[in-house]
Amino acid sequence: MTIQTHTMSDTKNAAGAQPNCNQANKATESNIAKEILNLPISLITGEVLTLKQLQGQRPVYVKFWTSWCAPCREQMAHFEQIKWTYGEDLMVIGINLGISDDVKTVHQAQQEFGLTMPLAIDSDGALTHAFKVKGTPYHLLFDKQMNLVFTGHDTNTTLDKNIAALTQPKWCSETTNASSQVLTQESINALTVTAKTNDDLIHSALGGDQTHLILLTSTWAHWYIKETRPETAAQAIKAQQLMNRLANLGPKLNTQTVVSRLWTGDNELAAFTKKFDVQHSIQIDVENDWFHHFKVTDLPVLVVVRNGRERFRLTDFTDTDWFESYVKSI
Repeated sequence: MTIQTHTMSDTKNAAGAQPNCNQANKATESNIAKEILNLPISLITGEVLTLKQLQGQRPVYVKFWTSWCAPCREQMAHFEQIKWTYGEDLMVIGINLGISDDVKTVHQAQQEFGLTMPLAIDSDGALTHAFKVKGTPYHLLFDKQMNLVFTGHDTNTTLDKNIAALTQPKWCSETTNASSQVLTQESINALTVTAKTNDDLIHSALGGDQTHLILLTSTWAHWYIKETRPETAAQAIKAQQLMNRLANLGPKLNTQTVVSRLWTGDNELAAFTKKFDVQHSIQIDVENDWFHHFKVTDLPVLVVVRNGRERFRLTDFTDTDWFESYVKSI
């Protein structure tokens, strides 16, 4: 699935003249919702930051990443270089997704790559949800007033030019050129819409007197992290196989597999469905509502819900004979 990169424009137009940036430089409010600005960014040092606290101080470069993501690892040298190149002119923050990662693995990555910027873990998934992260690495640039002006996935000249422009005394996003695209207000508004989990949708889907079995997993865990997280990969295979068996237990059980939106589109879902011969309901968590609602921090997770309430959560799929017996007795 292709994820489009959005950027602010260069500071100069094609003729090389500075555009009129007075209005942009006088902005005192962010273009994203206050509730997002106030979301806590919990650093592994124990400190807590918010974008609101940084507003008016300096531009911010946020990078979402995981320790087992190959492109993330490849970009770490560049990430650290940006931190040292711009020093006090740019606040650099690394936010780990908190999926199959914890403080220990983040510390290991910090030491391995010599990272000196503040590092955080999105342990409750709120930041990942709010900024609609669909894959890592994921870069976001905020100007001094915490206007979101750039999103992207690659480390390239477009990212470097936008960081350089953003740290200049004067800049604006009023012009575009062939190599960049202005981040539209519609894309900013989309963040506001998904700032909160759609709990009404979740409760509606899990209502009634049926017992609901929801497997929260991904289309890639069984193969992509087979080398870096072999236990997780093995668990992902066993979890889907278990879910397939549970789906055949009868109409009193409502079974569904919900896969993470990370690195996943219709093609990936179709390939996964075919590989595991999934006959029950399966869907992509497009807005990250399910994963955020159930606070998933590791893959896979099987949740038992009855009368709208979570009754049980299975995270170890090594031996599930007892669990199958439990489900049959419900």
